[in-house]
Amino acid sequence: MEIGLLLLINYSRWAHELLGTKGLDAGTWLFLTPFGGLMLVLEELRKWIVRRRETGARHRGAATHQRDAPAIPDRDQTRSDAEHHN
Repeated sequence: MEIGLLLLINYSRWAHELLGTKGLDAGTWLFLTPFGGLMLVLEELRKWIVRRRETGARHRGAATHQRDAPAIPDRDQTRSDAEHHN
């Protein structure tokens, strides 16, 4: 859908008049094409890294994460601590 919209904007006369654009020549498309492929490869690499980290976290177990997480004080404990300081 996005590609169709881009082509419509890029190559229709009314879009050129409305948006102040002009069509891209073949040289520009050839220059831009590798960047789209690079973005695809980098996104797939990012997803692979995220999946690998999630799998590693599952193997280590939830206890490791709870032990490493900072302790959150109980609301009543925080209130009584504030009363002692006043």
